[in-house]
Amino acid sequence: MNRELILRINGTLVPENKISLRTISHTLPHLQRAIDKIVLYEKYGEIKKHSALPSTLYGSADLFLDPFEEGSLKIPLVGELLEGVSARLNQFLKEPYEKAAQDLEVDHRPLLDQLENVRGNIERENVEIITQEDLIAGADKLERSYAQAAVLKDLNNLLAPLRAKSSSDDTIEIINNSSGNTANYSFTHRSAKSFGKIVSQKRLAKPVKYQGILEGLKRTGNKVFPCVGSFISNQTGEEMNLLFASESDAIVLNKFNLSKIKFTIWACPLAIYESFDQIRGDIVFASFIEQLV
Repeated sequence: MNRELILRINGTLVPENKISLRTISHTLPHLQRAIDKIVLYEKYGEIKKHSALPSTLYGSADLFLDPFEEGSLKIPLVGELLEGVSARLNQFLKEPYEKAAQDLEVDHRPLLDQLENVRGNIERENVEIITQEDLIAGADKLERSYAQAAVLKDLNNLLAPLRAKSSSDDTIEIINNSSGNTANYSFTHRSAKSFGKIVSQKRLAKPVKYQGILEGLKRTGNKVFPCVGSFISNQTGEEMNLLFASESDAIVLNKFNLSKIKFTIWACPLAIYESFDQIRGDIVFASFIEQLV
């Protein structure tokens, strides 16, 4: 059954009811990517870092341009989307959209301050013992939040042209029509900026015990995390970026670099919009625990 999504663009983004290819390239592709990710999640129950929709599922995700309508530039998009995609789009978008519309304050506590708080709790033994195995065992909840964050990232990119404008007349609307039920998400310059802050907010999740080896260390040039290591998890065999808040932190593990010696550390998953990939996501070094025999 065809389900319709409408992208309506108003104001100076569409002078004389025309739209530039640049604006098109910064909106429609991101909407298609968001739908691709929802189809992946609906079909397999998970999205991983760098996941891509296989060509065999294109028919369940492809959006097609319907004839343009008169008035402000209204781009009707139809497709035989996988059952549940429209409802899932609403589910993922509703809460951050409402927060952005209210222009709620976002807690911007610096990551390094969060890290110091984590380390203080570790020293006082005031932390819950969580292992990577525990994260994997509770993957269902994490998979949903990670899928939501991945979809919201694309929708946030879709709004980039609107954030670059300052006219109060400029808006971008996403209208989700499915089975007679219509949900309208209308963004202004201000709410698009607020939405961007909400869905891209980074924080440190609760510290986790990780076991593995270090297969490389390098400087990044990043002011917050100047060093990064290639950490291979003992539990999954997968590579994770191990971020260090200082060179002195990296030196703590330097003796294990390229040695194949296993060790245990406390590290915090780096969460974006309350989510992270428990298998291949980035983690932030908090404290060394022990070398494994």
